[in-house]
Amino acid sequence: MSIRFDTSRPALRIAAFTSALLAAVCSGTEARAQAPITPSLDTEQQAPLALEKQGLIELAPLQGLTTGWHPAPGEFAVPVGTRVRLRVPVDAGQADWGGAEAIGLDRGWAHARCDTSIAGEHHVTVRVESPEMGLVHSQFTLHVVDVHLADIHVGPITATAVPIDMHNGMTGPESLVPYFQPSVAAFQQVGDGTYLTSVERQFRLSAPVQPEIFASIVEWRLNEGPLALGQDRIVSVGRPGVNLIGTTLPGAAAIEVDAYEVEILGHTPAGPIVDGVPVTVFARTNPPGFESLITFLASTKEGTASPMVGHGPVFTTTFHDTLSTTGHQWLGVKADNAADGQEQACGDPSVSDTSLEPGSGDAGSNWTASQTADCFFGVDELVFTWTWRTAGGATISTTEVTVPITGCPGTASGSNTQRAPAGAATVTVTLGASCCGCFFDVDLSEITVSV
Repeated sequence: MSIRFDTSRPALRIAAFTSALLAAVCSGTEARAQAPITPSLDTEQQAPLALEKQGLIELAPLQGLTTGWHPAPGEFAVPVGTRVRLRVPVDAGQADWGGAEAIGLDRGWAHARCDTSIAGEHHVTVRVESPEMGLVHSQFTLHVVDVHLADIHVGPITATAVPIDMHNGMTGPESLVPYFQPSVAAFQQVGDGTYLTSVERQFRLSAPVQPEIFASIVEWRLNEGPLALGQDRIVSVGRPGVNLIGTTLPGAAAIEVDAYEVEILGHTPAGPIVDGVPVTVFARTNPPGFESLITFLASTKEGTASPMVGHGPVFTTTFHDTLSTTGHQWLGVKADNAADGQEQACGDPSVSDTSLEPGSGDAGSNWTASQTADCFFGVDELVFTWTWRTAGGATISTTEVTVPITGCPGTASGSNTQRAPAGAATVTVTLGASCCGCFFDVDLSEITVSV
């Protein structure tokens, strides 16, 4: 029997953004599709095809605009004279820049800078060849604009929940989409610029930017640290308590997101959740006091549950028909950011209490093998495979015997007796079981003795 519970969650999730170097392009506006780069060649030999990696280029902090390194948006603008520095990972490889000036290597990074002394449009490309990534390239468009930094500002910040479609009456497969969201909690506005939700709940931040050309370079800040670029971002918070979210650019007051964290305490009856048997799940919040806000979701890959959705610190549901035709089961219960999942494969029996003993009165002739097997979905037969060999190791005979088990109980015990053939010096018995709903036997234990 195999049960797997998964309650781990990362501290901070940002949809469509990741701090990993090879992440998607961070842009508040839709990046224009760019034609693949064809590097200039000194020879007539065509260059190998390079795989495009959006977000490969990292953008250093921009004075007055941003405070941290970010993947460069596919298209962005800066005022004339802004210092624009770039980097890409090269490890032991090399980088060839276009539209930017290479300024050297430092601890596995290739650095470059852009000339922003004159207003205009620049197309920056880089081609990287390294042992880790192979041959890749990336690009972005930079607009250098004759605008004073003091004239760039953002308007009021709004925060709205990313919609999650879940309701009683949906099918089990339909429930998988919300279940694997970071959180299914409600996202509520409880005051002017104040919101309440669980950790990991995704919500959308937006703020108008003037001039609009600077929309993709707006930097969001979470608790005084850089978070992401782009005037429209999907984010979440990863710690309980009050979280302040604002922008580096002036003009908009920060908002507060008060977050709580949910922990699933367990369920009754204890042990594996069984079809047709009501199960009650208990949860609590950190800090305490938000238990009435908890949203529960029952989910299953096959079949359904009734009810599928509930609220509060206690949730009772009943699962039905969760076993697939191949003998696999997956189901789970989610409480806001917490999840308690169960996965069972009917071909995972456990065998114990094995023995191989000579018969009384005729030792060396009759031998009896015994075992106890357990399957989550029940045992329908025990399997004994006997192999007799000579002193030299040659196989005399192999016999497989199945012992049917009626009623398909979860645990079953049984034995089988065989008589040693003439010339046998050793016997090996492989013990196994077949589980209800499965179409194969699993051999789990082996005993060899001298006859």
